[in-house]
Order: sequence, then structure tokens, then C-alpha cells
Amino acid sequence: MKDLKVSQRLYNVDFLRLLFVTLIVYYHFIPQDFVQNSAIPMLIWMKNNSRSIGFLGNAGLFIVSGFFLAPTLTKNGYTFFQFATHKLMRFWPTLCFAFTCMAIMGMFHLVHHFDVGQNILNLLLIHQNGSGLTTKLSNLNPSWFVCTLFWASLFYYALCNSLKEKNSFIFITALIVWFSTVLYEHSIGIPDYRVVYGFFPRAGMLALGMIGLGILLRAFLSEIRIENRKINYWIASVLEILLFSYLMYGCLIERFKETHMVLIVAFSALFVLFIMHQGFLSQLLNKPWVSKIGRYAFSIYIMQSVGFVCMKYLWAYIRGGGTGSVLLSVLICIFIGVVTYHLIEKPVSDFYRKKIEKVKV
Repeated sequence: MKDLKVSQRLYNVDFLRLLFVTLIVYYHFIPQDFVQNSAIPMLIWMKNNSRSIGFLGNAGLFIVSGFFLAPTLTKNGYTFFQFATHKLMRFWPTLCFAFTCMAIMGMFHLVHHFDVGQNILNLLLIHQNGSGLTTKLSNLNPSWFVCTLFWASLFYYALCNSLKEKNSFIFITALIVWFSTVLYEHSIGIPDYRVVYGFFPRAGMLALGMIGLGILLRAFLSEIRIENRKINYWIASVLEILLFSYLMYGCLIERFKETHMVLIVAFSALFVLFIMHQGFLSQLLNKPWVSKIGRYAFSIYIMQSVGFVCMKYLWAYIRGGGTGSVLLSVLICIFIGVVTYHLIEKPVSDFYRKKIEKVKV
């Protein structure tokens, strides 16, 4: 299977990662009790315009993950166990740190009804939304994303390496994307929506579908040699700005009324344009400084629950600030994520990378 030849690092994709994580933090901020019970006009407006933000943010992150997962499925030479270990070491340390923080706050009754057993299951990457193997939700809600991303990545790795014919892998992946997306889209109205028909976890279906879509996008772009394709600068610029504006307007100004497939197609088109980086917006954001802030995305995502606990007890003192209060609350989550990156994620990643290099030598 051919692979896409990228001439330089896609810094603008790092921007998309950070953007979607920020949108998800914003989306998870809305259901908090101190927001729902607020009479501040700004928060009332936010509550009325927050539909589909979580879906778009998570779907976008899964598509990007699948796009960059694709070349590692065949080129790294790892056994299945080694591949699983590498993925686990990428996700688990930050998740473990978040669990530790929540457990400590639970000891001081800052986290209500802290379920030790369920949160330990989350550390083992067992989550109701991601695997369907438990009926409880944890206090560390973002762990579902890690759970689904880990198991879906292992699934595609096993599938790819068990098929000798790579066209078969592409065909089966396309079927999985179709089935998962249809199941997710048509199960929204089912009462027990987290696990559909008692067997399919909806979040797991979303992960399988969107990660598979990212793999298909890379295969398609590789096949048509997208790196050699040229688009007029002004046409590319107009398309990028229109697609980006549509997605942000729907997220932040007026809630989306379209089907989820429209959002998936719109983001996929924008993502392809960013990969080609031939328009104004993608070139503007394709700078090294973007990567320096984009690297914090994962830690911010995982640590947002810790941030929400802090915000809950700070809200009594800052609620009179209106828009400033909202901004400060989001900044708290970002700050905690940045600290976690430098304290946990990066040191562990650097240590593990050095250990792997020593083994290879």
C-alpha cells in the first residue's frame, strides 16, 4: 500500500488538534451545575448553542488520529504486543496522573461520589462509552476517549497485519466505516444510547468509524498522489475559509441543524486542504510555533475533569465576572493541561523513547 509523501511537518494539523480539544473543553463546560443554574446572559446563550460541538470535536480528533495511524500499521515492524505497549505508554501515564489527582480530591470530598472501582477500570481502559463492559460512568469522563482510541488502534493494526492483500484491508475498513457511522447516526433516539442493542457501544462505534475514515483518507490521497496536485491559491484560500467559518459558526454561534454526515464531510474536506497547504489559512497556520502549543492538546483533554473540579469551587468567587469568568474557567483547564504535559507526558515519553532506542541498538 502506497503512502502519502508529506514534504514537511503538518503544523496546521496540530492547530486543528488543539482547536478541537478546546471546543470539547468548552462543550463539557456547559453541563456543569454552576453553568446550568446561572442567570448570566452569556452562559444562557452558550447553553442554547452548544449542540453537536462534542461530536464534531471528537470525530475530528479520531479522523486525524486515523490519518497518522495508517503508516504505522505496516511500516514499524512491531509485533502486536509491542504495538500495544507503545500505544499504552503514549496514553496511560497522563490518564494515571489524572486519576491520581481525582482520587486525592475525592479523599477531601471535593469530588462527590468518587467510585474507586469504576475509575480503576478506566485505568485498565474499560469504560462504558468505549467498551460497553461496565454500566457505570467514571468521575474521569475523558477516559472514554483514551479507551476507544486505544482499542480501535489495536483493532486496525490486527486487521491490517492479518490480511495479505492490502486492498482487502481497505475494503473491509470501508465496510466498518459505513456500518459504524450508520449505527451511530441512527441510534441517537434509542433510550439506552450509550450501548446500542445491548452490544454496540456508541462511542466505540464512533471511534472505529472515524479512525477508519482517517485511514481511508490517507489511502485515497496516497493513491491519487495528492502531494503532486496543485490548486489555485485563491480557490484553495476561499474553500478553506468557507469550510472553517461554517464549522466554527455552527459550533460557537448557532447550533448545527444538519446531519452529522454533513459535519464529517465538511471537516474531511478542510482536513485535505490543510494537508495540501496551498491556501491562505493552511499556510498561515503551518508554522512551527503552532506545533509548540498543539503538543498540549492531549494533556488538556485528559485533565479537563480536574479543571472542572477546580472551577466548581472557584465559581462562587468569579461568577460575577460574566464573560471574564468563562474565559478564566477555560484558561484554568488549559493551564492544568500545560503543567501536566511538562510534568508527566513529555518526561515519560522522552524516557520511553530513549529506552526503545537502547533496545534497538
